[in-house]
Amino acid sequence: METGPGRDRPADCEAGEGMTVGLDVDTLKMTMQAIDEFAERYLPNERLLELDHEDRCPEETVRQMCGEELGVQMVFIPEEFSGMGGGAFDVYRVCEHIAGIDLGVATSVLATQLGSDPIVVGATDAQKKKWLTRIAEDGILFAYGATEPEAGSDLGALKTTATPVEQDGQIVGYKINGRKQWISNGAIADAWTILANTAAGPTWFVLGKENGEMLKGFSAAKPEDKHGIRLSNTSALFLDDVYVPVENLIGAVEGQGRSSLRRRPRLPTPATACGPASTTSSASRSRGTSAAWDSTTSTSSR
Repeated sequence: METGPGRDRPADCEAGEGMTVGLDVDTLKMTMQAIDEFAERYLPNERLLELDHEDRCPEETVRQMCGEELGVQMVFIPEEFSGMGGGAFDVYRVCEHIAGIDLGVATSVLATQLGSDPIVVGATDAQKKKWLTRIAEDGILFAYGATEPEAGSDLGALKTTATPVEQDGQIVGYKINGRKQWISNGAIADAWTILANTAAGPTWFVLGKENGEMLKGFSAAKPEDKHGIRLSNTSALFLDDVYVPVENLIGAVEGQGRSSLRRRPRLPTPATACGPASTTSSASRSRGTSAAWDSTTSTSSR
């Protein structure tokens, strides 16, 4: 099978959970062509090298990619929530394609897909309508807050807690305490899905900004200084008695975090790994030579 952007959808490609069958081949081709045109205008190699040298996430450009000019995030949002209704194959191809431009940019853009996964998989209908529509129509950025400094992604060692807040015998919200580590989009997101322990076990909550500011007690550390993927924002998150209304308990039921993690694959992970390899291979074929890594930069040439 060809590896170029025009390759046909596999006949046996099925939709992932929370996804539709997907885009037609022409729509997928046009989407990736639009990504290329955007990158030529806003992300030339010279700028990628400069951003890599400065270890800086181009937040404004990432937001443009999720705005009216490109709207790449709409690929992974169902049509009923104003998205394009892409399937697993489409999400993989778009992730791979952006990663062929730059791994850090791909990580920043597709962190929203990962961050919204707990909502796609486990949220109530009202929660899906609220948050997925905002991603599609407003281009808000999401972050996925599961990993912790001492636990990694081991749910058995999860330390972050969510304590119920009661009023007149009814739970009206939760106070979340803990720390998250190595969170993509951690310091630039507009909303975060946070995994915390409740009496029933690991539970997902969604935290959004209020009036453009992080909630009281919720803060992000200075971005990590990384050896690679330097155009992505990666930060620690601190939660100190952060109050979250009960409406932001994803799925309206405690203890569903473990099952949500198992129900869908993390498509951006293999896709972003394959993107630079595909780009390097294509460049090698066009030159008629073997591919060689340029040791002076972590960005890939187009």
